[in-house]
Amino acid sequence: MKFSKRDITDREFEAFKTGDAFIFRLLFDRYHVSLYRYVVGITKNEEEAEDIVQESFIKLFEYKDKLDGAHGIYPFLFTLSKRLILQNFRRNMVRMRYDVHLKQGWYDYSDDTQRQVELNDLQRTLTLAIDSLPEKQREIYQMHKLFEYTYQEIAERMGVSIHTIKNQFITASRKVKLQIEKHYNCFKERVSSHSHFIF
Repeated sequence: MKFSKRDITDREFEAFKTGDAFIFRLLFDRYHVSLYRYVVGITKNEEEAEDIVQESFIKLFEYKDKLDGAHGIYPFLFTLSKRLILQNFRRNMVRMRYDVHLKQGWYDYSDDTQRQVELNDLQRTLTLAIDSLPEKQREIYQMHKLFEYTYQEIAERMGVSIHTIKNQFITASRKVKLQIEKHYNCFKERVSSHSHFIF
């Protein structure tokens, strides 16, 4: 796989490997659009796609020393994005399973006290994760996720840019997801024996 028409020079590549911010910005400008189109075409979600692309570029910078030459930059980004898409899919599966239980009602399992305790504990984990967010992030997360305000509506209410709202929501959402995943990983083995439990 070659992308010669997009390659940077050897001199620029060496500067990039030393942490040159200008070259990194140059790479971002060159590859962002095509990478974003690829990711959004798979995820069908603009927010998630932008999040994945940004994380791909962050990891590119972190692992720049592993690259052998400029020709490997875009293939490396492409590989990173595919891995992150898979990770995102797995996170969404966890969230979807959790949402199903939340919508069905936590007390549908009253015939099984232990199962109900575990489900109630998961609900508390979500509440605590949201409550632990910094004030502004928590407010933005709740307005967008729970009350379904658009970024534009939140930006107007808070007197800041849409870009700021979007970035704050992405950060808050990532923190909440991480807490849910940690909790899920801790107790998934305990609930695997329950035949009616979705996990």
